[in-house]
Amino acid sequence: ARVATNQVTVTAQPTNPTAVSVDNTNICAGNSVSLNATCATGNITWYNVATGGASFGTGTGLSQTPASTITYYASCENTNCKSARVATNQVTVTAQTTNPTAVSVDNTNICAGNSVSLNATCATGTITWYNALTGGASLGTGTGLSLTPASTITYYASCENAICMSARVATSKVTVIPLTNSVTSNISTGTSIVQANQTLNASNKIISPANVTYKAGNSISLNSGFEAQTGSVFVAQIQGCN
Repeated sequence: ARVATNQVTVTAQPTNPTAVSVDNTNICAGNSVSLNATCATGNITWYNVATGGASFGTGTGLSQTPASTITYYASCENTNCKSARVATNQVTVTAQTTNPTAVSVDNTNICAGNSVSLNATCATGTITWYNALTGGASLGTGTGLSLTPASTITYYASCENAICMSARVATSKVTVIPLTNSVTSNISTGTSIVQANQTLNASNKIISPANVTYKAGNSISLNSGFEAQTGSVFVAQIQGCN
């Protein structure tokens, strides 16, 4: 008589994955990539070596944060069978730049039309300047960058390379003092500087608790109507623009 073996179940061999890709091939350390592939049969299964090794995940759209430059491999697999592994493009991981140090501006009070020099140091990357903490276009690069602000502003330095960008570090605020030849409106609050290139004529009142300094390159005339009231602070200086 014939005696049967156990039944042999034959499972269809999965086809190789298609559309194997990674959404970014150049990233900064700490950033993630999305791995994508399609299987006609079987489940998409991911590896970080061409042969051997353990799977680190399944499915298309799998997110990974590689620590160093790497190539990923997709296989189509079912319970018993595995396809060949198909590689993504290589993902190049660039070291994150460090934050800038010694971020400074050479003058924090200037007259309108004058310039300031921006300074910073980067251990890695290029010093890049902005006028906002986030977003916006670069104003220029390098230490000693000269800029002429139109109004009071704070500048921000970042250390950057082709891929990576550090956090932005602020300079001190640069106060831009508008130039005027005459003052007629009363001043009653805050600390302020009024600057003239050559001659300043004042006929206003300075009211407590205002703290006001008048500056001019040649002369300051306190005309009829001018008064520095009790409790206010008033200083007049013959001094040109910074």
